[in-house]
Amino acid sequence: MHEVIVVGSGPSAAAALMELKGRDVLVLDVGNRSPLQHEIRRNLFDIREHDPDQDRLLIGDAFESLENISAENAVSVKLKAPYLAFILKDLGRFFRVHADGFHPYFSYAFGGLANGWGGGSYPFTDDDLSEFPISYRDLAPFFSILDDHVGISGEKDDLFDYLGPCEGMLPPVRLPRSAENLLRAYQRHRGRFRRRNLSLGRSRLCVLTEERNNRRACGYENLSFFAGNSAYFYRPALTMNDLISEPSIRYLPGMFVESFVSDGEGVSVRAREVESGVERTFRCRRLVLGAGTFGSGRIVLKSFDDTRARLPLMDNAMSMIPFVDIRCLGARLDRTGYEGGAINLLYDGPEWPAKVLGALSCYVSPLRGDAFTYFPFAARGSLALIKYLLPALSVMLMFYPGRPSPENWVSMRPDGDLDIHFADAERLGRLEKRVIGSFFPLGFVSAPFLVQYPRPGNSIHYAGTVPMGRVDLPYHVDRNCRLNRAPNVILVDGSVFPALPAKNLSYTIMANSMRAARLLKNELDKPLSLG
Repeated sequence: MHEVIVVGSGPSAAAALMELKGRDVLVLDVGNRSPLQHEIRRNLFDIREHDPDQDRLLIGDAFESLENISAENAVSVKLKAPYLAFILKDLGRFFRVHADGFHPYFSYAFGGLANGWGGGSYPFTDDDLSEFPISYRDLAPFFSILDDHVGISGEKDDLFDYLGPCEGMLPPVRLPRSAENLLRAYQRHRGRFRRRNLSLGRSRLCVLTEERNNRRACGYENLSFFAGNSAYFYRPALTMNDLISEPSIRYLPGMFVESFVSDGEGVSVRAREVESGVERTFRCRRLVLGAGTFGSGRIVLKSFDDTRARLPLMDNAMSMIPFVDIRCLGARLDRTGYEGGAINLLYDGPEWPAKVLGALSCYVSPLRGDAFTYFPFAARGSLALIKYLLPALSVMLMFYPGRPSPENWVSMRPDGDLDIHFADAERLGRLEKRVIGSFFPLGFVSAPFLVQYPRPGNSIHYAGTVPMGRVDLPYHVDRNCRLNRAPNVILVDGSVFPALPAKNLSYTIMANSMRAARLLKNELDKPLSLG
């Protein structure tokens, strides 16, 4: 019998293992690996201009990078490149998802969906945690550890209080010319923005701008949409690679966990070998589920053979606002800045019940085909315009807080498939008009008819299937993340969040997972309390 079994290898599992290092731990994971074995240190534009084999990186043998040109349901730009397609590999292999009004993403990759995340690293403050049974004080020691371990770049500006404290914050990333134009113009119009309840500032990113922990500083290669393994950009896979080399941690890939049975002595975990289909059972004193909001929720339902319960589901509704910086029309494409969402926008006013966060990225590295959907013209006209517009184009992703609703739920069918029903979607548009009107005096032009409103699920910010403190639900966890029906089972991913602020939740998931794992570690030498 192992002391602990951890399921998964994404942000929550990696963070839990940081605390459990030194204990007898077995990690069960499907663990699909990236086909890219070595870091690419060349600049994207050097590759595009000189590499005869660039199609392998940019397009793919099956033209997968061009999927969004004709696909009915567009795939997130960061998840369709040839060397990032492993993130979504094997979807539907173990069970199918039947989604109504929702476009779900989940992953069996080593490191989870965070292999393709945008890098926004925000601690939840007491305001964000107002509906949680824990406070910032409970998470603060673990944010401090993560700040050093991950390496966070940013700036103390108008958004600092909202984005939260950060110890040892690194200097911010270098911005492309258009983003610099925006921040300078904002400073001149700052008073007008604040009167409209809007603020701009630098994002908090897990991007090293100085060498740290044997990782190099950002080289601005513009490859995050194609490679995703640059050493300066933090991914949980980096932590996992270090931890599974520890003698006390045994990593067993190629295992899909189906269910568990909990008793007074421990937990039996039933898993299936991916390649052979052979079922295997493992025993432990404590089980830690870090399989993601959908994965952990399904394991709980499967373990109790429950096809009637409806688990709650939250998502950050989102919109996409394209902007054109008139100063950069027809200019040379700026290749010297960071291509990710390096500028944040905050709305804190009466038009929305809670704070709304935007992340602006300049259109530097994605393929031109991915910009087609922003232009309301025929293909030939769009191609003619793109050459002149791309250096001036940026996209603001607006993220709205999520809330539980009886119309949004996940359930399991008798055959093990999942049903996702999402009927209560936010009606957006008012705030987008306010942002467009506010940006116009800054020389950033857009129009309401250009704004896109992706289906729920496309934010890839999911939470709340087995929420913390929701004792009115058949499945919930306490403030220490112990499952109500099996206190020797601990959930540590987004499934336990009872509310979903507009911030990216991965960083807080990691801090909370560390908190739960430390409490677990302190309990391992004590008898199990069923109270």
